[in-house]
Amino acid sequence: QIGLLSEQVLPCMGQGAAGPIQNAAENDLTGTSWAALWGTCIVFSLQAAFHFVRAGCSVSSSRAQQHEMLSGAATSTCALLYQGMACGISCSWYAVGEPSPMEAAESRHRVFFSLLYVERA
Repeated sequence: QIGLLSEQVLPCMGQGAAGPIQNAAENDLTGTSWAALWGTCIVFSLQAAFHFVRAGCSVSSSRAQQHEMLSGAATSTCALLYQGMACGISCSWYAVGEPSPMEAAESRHRVFFSLLYVERA
């Protein structure tokens, strides 16, 4: 049975049982975290659309139009980066420290999002 959204755990893309951590479910992001990433992506997309519409319709000077176009491009880039994080493309783990003898080896890892894939674009 599926619980509340905040209780669901979603795995990172390309990770999981075959990844470096055998029991990764507790180290992955919750449904609330994924919803926040998707929500941020949607907000940035709407803001970028607002900039592009404003540049095309309501701005009269070329300097203001150029400003709106640059703002829209920067905001679109942020939306694409958040979409990459929300899809799990850049999701990975890093070690926090040495686990104590009483802890499982997996419990000392944290999720992070590497943006190194942007360099290849």
